[in-house]
Amino acid sequence: MPSTLGALQNNWGAAELRRYQLHLLHERKLALGTVENNISALRFLYKKTLKRRDLAFDDLPFPKQPRTLPTVLSQDEVTRLIEAAPNRMHRMLLMVLYATGMRRTEASLLKVSDLDRQRMVIHIRRGKGQRDRDVPLTPKLLEALREYWRWKKPRVYLFPSKMSDPGVEQPISDKTVWNVCRAAATRAGIQKKLGAHTLRHCFAAHLLEAGTDLSARMSRPPFEVANVIRKAGDSFRQRTSLTWPQRKVLVAIARCRTAALGGHRDQCMRCGHQAISYNSCRNRHCPKCQTNAREKWLAKRQQELLPASYFHLVFSVPHALVPLMWQNQRRLFSLLFESSAATLLEVAADPKHLGVEIGFLAILHTWGQTLQSHPHIHCVVPGGGLSFDHRRWLSSRSSFFLPVTVLSRVFRGKFGAGRDCGVLFATTNSYSTVSAGHSQSRRTSSPFCALCFNRTGSSMPSPPSADQNTSFTIWPATLTASPSPTTGCSRSPTPR
Repeated sequence: MPSTLGALQNNWGAAELRRYQLHLLHERKLALGTVENNISALRFLYKKTLKRRDLAFDDLPFPKQPRTLPTVLSQDEVTRLIEAAPNRMHRMLLMVLYATGMRRTEASLLKVSDLDRQRMVIHIRRGKGQRDRDVPLTPKLLEALREYWRWKKPRVYLFPSKMSDPGVEQPISDKTVWNVCRAAATRAGIQKKLGAHTLRHCFAAHLLEAGTDLSARMSRPPFEVANVIRKAGDSFRQRTSLTWPQRKVLVAIARCRTAALGGHRDQCMRCGHQAISYNSCRNRHCPKCQTNAREKWLAKRQQELLPASYFHLVFSVPHALVPLMWQNQRRLFSLLFESSAATLLEVAADPKHLGVEIGFLAILHTWGQTLQSHPHIHCVVPGGGLSFDHRRWLSSRSSFFLPVTVLSRVFRGKFGAGRDCGVLFATTNSYSTVSAGHSQSRRTSSPFCALCFNRTGSSMPSPPSADQNTSFTIWPATLTASPSPTTGCSRSPTPR
């Protein structure tokens, strides 16, 4: 009997596959989970890759998993476990796990801002299944958290890691939470096999023993975005002209975690209760999907922040130019990037303002807050830059970066004088209403183009929306990231 999948023959039948499965279980004595992985690979090989119609899934059954009850500690054992923690931080961590019933990953990523003392709840962000939920915050736990905060004084994460770089606070890993529970159990003399998830079972079991209705305690919110789309999505699509990507997003959100995407069956290991869990759509616009990956990405980017203030600037275009930009996306979107980048570099290098070489990140958004077409560029800029000899870092004021009116005028001039912009305005009959002689102007190629550029930029008290009468405007520089020291960065990000 071969012991590797590489030695399998394409002409094997159901009897040979059954003997191979028994070989893995009895002779090699592999764990049931490992055998399941092997069977899953065989199913994919024969049914999807080799297209074997003579084999059925029943010919490749999964081994039956034994039902085992989870380990549940008594209240006295839980008290001994918490008191056996070696320091105050570990003791507080075990108290939070038991008093709230949260998972170890959720506890490791818990932030100070997630504690809501007014409502007496703890917000859990992006838990299992990318769902947010609230867990109760008891008065006793709140008092213990206050004493812990006076001692530890965490800034961002409730349980910061000691291994993070100086000045950059990072959370502990979920493996650290597991090690804390195991170490406390050893010190308390508890012989039962337990981990961080055991405290979650203890939380639920002790509530049930006290007569608490867990179904009412852990209910989902009554309404979600998907409910709104399913209720009014059809009428909204009939009344509104949407692009295909926008329609695709609405359909994905409406189908997310429904029978349309399939699902899997979950079973309680204690009582045998079964429930169907439907699959996620995994669309990046869905509020219930991909949020954990986004948070991890943001956490990595926060480690790259310079020890300076950061500002958020937005370059937008008039609504009248949107149809033309959608017809010439490659040329005009590139011009939008080039004009905004050249504006920031030129104005920042002017000795009248900063006199430095700056770096920034630029991201193109094509939709507005109302899901209408509204091309605009977001720029994240550090509050300062390198001197021209690249030997010093020169910072701007913490509450002011560059004058908005100057940026707006320079941006308008560069975009209007762009070669692609002039050619497109001159050759677009639907927007040109004058003779060819007027369309050869260097600054504006038609009265339509002149109309779009006849206003001066101004500071806006609130973020701009997709207003049909707005001209080229720019947000006032607003602080989006507080100064935080970091290491390993000696210069600003490269502009792109």
